[in-house]
Amino acid sequence: MSVAFPDVKKAVEEIYGNNNERPHKVTIKAVCRKLALPDKRFDVLPKCKSEILKWSESQEHYWAREVLWAVEQIENRKQELCWRRIRELTNMRKDNFFSCMEEIKKLTDDTTY
Repeated sequence: MSVAFPDVKKAVEEIYGNNNERPHKVTIKAVCRKLALPDKRFDVLPKCKSEILKWSESQEHYWAREVLWAVEQIENRKQELCWRRIRELTNMRKDNFFSCMEEIKKLTDDTTY
């Protein structure tokens, strides 16, 4: 199966997520899975590989995006915002939540933080 750069770019954007769907961490393995490609395919496609790596992020940044997505989901459902609801949506441990607080602060306004 051949892979085109626009297909990779679209897959990366879908994995990263929009506000409606739960975000996921962009990795080469995740893109391979999404496009049903062998794991080593991007070793011979440097332009596609660089596009994927351009979206790479720390684990804390990913967790922060996930928490902000969960907060938005809870607010849209008009539910009370509490740790239990965030945990139900993200399946995140409390220590991971606290480790991503700095990233949350960078990604959102003071009111949400």
